[in-house]
Amino acid sequence: MVLTSPQTRWYAGLCLWIACFVVFLPGSAAHNTSIGPHQVLLLDGKPFTCIMLYHQQSIADLETFKKLGMNTVDYAFPRDARTMSSTAKDFFAACAARNLHVMADYSELVRARQWENLSAIVKEVMVHPMLLLHYVIDEPEYYGLTEDEVNKALDIVKRTDPHHVTYVVHDRWNGVDAYAHTHPDIWGVDYYPIRWNGVPPNAFYDYDKDTQGHPTATTLERLRTVFARYDALTEAPIWCILQCHNIPGDDYYGANRRYPTPAELKGMLYLALNSGADAVQFYNWLSYGNYLALDQNNPAANALKDALPKLLAEYGEIHPYYQQARVDLSKPPLSMVRLTGQAKWRIVAVNYSGQDTLLVDIPGTGKRTLMPMEVFIGGTHIQ
Repeated sequence: MVLTSPQTRWYAGLCLWIACFVVFLPGSAAHNTSIGPHQVLLLDGKPFTCIMLYHQQSIADLETFKKLGMNTVDYAFPRDARTMSSTAKDFFAACAARNLHVMADYSELVRARQWENLSAIVKEVMVHPMLLLHYVIDEPEYYGLTEDEVNKALDIVKRTDPHHVTYVVHDRWNGVDAYAHTHPDIWGVDYYPIRWNGVPPNAFYDYDKDTQGHPTATTLERLRTVFARYDALTEAPIWCILQCHNIPGDDYYGANRRYPTPAELKGMLYLALNSGADAVQFYNWLSYGNYLALDQNNPAANALKDALPKLLAEYGEIHPYYQQARVDLSKPPLSMVRLTGQAKWRIVAVNYSGQDTLLVDIPGTGKRTLMPMEVFIGGTHIQ
């Protein structure tokens, strides 16, 4: 039968209504995320590399994020949220129009112990086609939350939406033992580039101090310890959040000392992956201090913004190799791994000495000089 024009419009409208009803039917999820073999994040059963910079809240930022090379953004719900506001709905819709996935952040709701509101928000968010994961709580250790309360929040989210993974982030090693019996699908750990006054320019000194004010351990050493501890506790993947911003007015830092240089940020990325991180994220674009989006006249911030597209593209290309076979060839202060996958192999080496140039023997390449914080990536097809 040939449909008349009114019939065609009526039929098309009916099909659109049915499609919308199916996609947003309560209790169903437009996409599934899960954790697969080798602690890989799966999106609808396929490996997915989440490339994300925290803390944009403006729709106007989304095009910038796409140009930088991001595929995921975050949306933080306020602690008094009871339903998805029109602002939240517009933001999620704008992400869908740009094919950007969303990490839904419930930290404020959980810190306020708003359990019923948490469940209500998740019921709305879970059916959105671009939802990637539920960011249940950030740094619970600083808000007096107990293990039982964190698990309660996780249980509410998982019971409401079993189709998407859950995520909890801790500030470095502070939460590894205090929350050892919590059960997120993914653990997150912050990773800070600290450069101390009077300390050689190694971006990986920790600000734990002895009585004379000297660093007691490098951040990299502590990070490896944390990864080993998490691995002993759980099979969940560990993601590392690379801090690439400045906090002015903090006694620990001089002016602009917390911004890593582009070379340091690249070094941080590969040191985290070489040391055992399953993925990385970046923090942050816009928040409550001098961050990348606000520091328009700061050369350090602008250098990072200019370097991000190339670094993110490189990370997206090499991350799948880290999810395959990995052989550690490190000899401090050289971090080096051999990766195999997709009928190729890769060598990733980082000189993290802080001030010394290293002459290193790289398999398949030979001897090579690496400057402080220089990253070498090489490889070829497997013969």
